[in-house]
Amino acid sequence: MVAAFWAGAQTGPVAALGSKDQDLNISAGLFHSEGTTSQVGYWDQHVVVTSGRSQLRCEHLIVRCPGEKVLDNHPTNIVAEVKVDVELVDKDGVTNHTVSNHSLYVYQLIDGVTNETIKFTGNSTNFSKNGVVVGDPLIYDFQKGAFFVANPVMTIKIHENDTNGSPFNIK
Repeated sequence: MVAAFWAGAQTGPVAALGSKDQDLNISAGLFHSEGTTSQVGYWDQHVVVTSGRSQLRCEHLIVRCPGEKVLDNHPTNIVAEVKVDVELVDKDGVTNHTVSNHSLYVYQLIDGVTNETIKFTGNSTNFSKNGVVVGDPLIYDFQKGAFFVANPVMTIKIHENDTNGSPFNIK
C-alpha cells in the first residue's frame, strides 16, 4: 500500500486531472481506504478536490489508483456523487462550470495514447462564457478539449464579431 498517498482525509499530492505535473488535493469530513493490488480511497461529507485552477465539489468521492508496482500513480477512475459541481479550467484558461448528480472520470493509457474523459449524468448542465447546455450525458474529452452531448438543449450567447462555429466545441 502506498501509505503516503492515503495518509488522511486531507490528501496530496497525487497526479492531477488533465495534467501529469499538477497535484490532486482532496479534503473531506471523512476518509477511509482499501487496497491490495490497487489503491481505493473513499471521501464523504463536503468533499473538495483541487487540481491546478480546476475544482470539484460533491458529497461522496471514490478514487482508484493503480497498485504500487505501476510507475504511473495517476488515478484511473474517480466517481463523484451527490451535488457534483465541477469547474474545469483548460490549458487556454477557458472555464467550463458543470453541475450534475454523478460524474465518472476515466484515465487510460492505450498503446501509448492517453484517453481522459469525464462523463456527467443526472440533471447535467454546463455553463461557459458562451452560454448554457443541458444534456444527459455530458462527456468532456481532455485531449480534444471538447464536450460531447446527448439530447442537448442550448442557450448560446452570441458575441459581437463572432465568426467561429459552435462556441461549445460540441461534436
